[in-house]
Amino acid sequence: MNQTGLEATLVPETEPEINLWIDKYADVYSEFDTRPFTERALSDDFIQEVRKMTAQQPTNNIRLKFNVLEDAQDYDSEDAIIQSLNRHFSKMAEELRQERWYIQKRGYSMLGGGSLLILFLFYLTTVPQIHELKYIEGMILMAEPMGWFMTWTGLDLVFQNSRNSKATLEFNAKMAKASISFTALDSKSERKHKSVIPLDNNNLRVA
Repeated sequence: MNQTGLEATLVPETEPEINLWIDKYADVYSEFDTRPFTERALSDDFIQEVRKMTAQQPTNNIRLKFNVLEDAQDYDSEDAIIQSLNRHFSKMAEELRQERWYIQKRGYSMLGGGSLLILFLFYLTTVPQIHELKYIEGMILMAEPMGWFMTWTGLDLVFQNSRNSKATLEFNAKMAKASISFTALDSKSERKHKSVIPLDNNNLRVA
C-alpha cells in the first residue's frame, strides 16, 4: 500500500479540536470499497486514529476538521463525506445501545433465574421429607451447578461485557454529535507540516 495521506494532530486544549490532514478524500474510506462516498465503508485506519484522538478529549463536544490541499478541494465530496460520517456514527451508536440493552437484559434475566433456582434448591434441602426421596436429591445435585452457572454468566453479561462495550458506545455517541468541517490549505501550508511518524500499516501517519 502507498504511504499516503491521513495525518492527525490534536490542537492545544484551548482549541478542543481534532485536525485530520488528508491527501485525498478517499483516505477516509476503505481502499477496497469502490462505491460512492455516501455508501462506502470507512477506513479502519481512520476509525482507529479518530478513536485514539477522541480518547484524549475531556469533553463530549468534538470538532473534527479535515485539512485538504486547496487545488484538490471538492465541495460535493465534502458534503457526501459529512453525511456518511454522521450516518455511520449515529447508526453505530444506536446499534450499540440496543446491543448493550439486550446484553444487560439477558444478563439480569440469567442472574435472576439462577438466583431463584439456587434459593429453590436450598429450600428443598430444608424439607425433611425430601431426604426420603433419593431421586429428588439426585435432581437437586444435578440442578445446583446449573443455578450457579446461570448466576455467574448473568453477572458476567451485566458487568464485564457491558463494560467492554461502553467505550465503543461512548466513542460512536461522541462522533455522532461531532461538528465536522473541511479547511483548504495551500501548498505552502502543507509543506510546513512535515514531521510525521509512520505506523505499521504504512497507510496512516500521525503528526
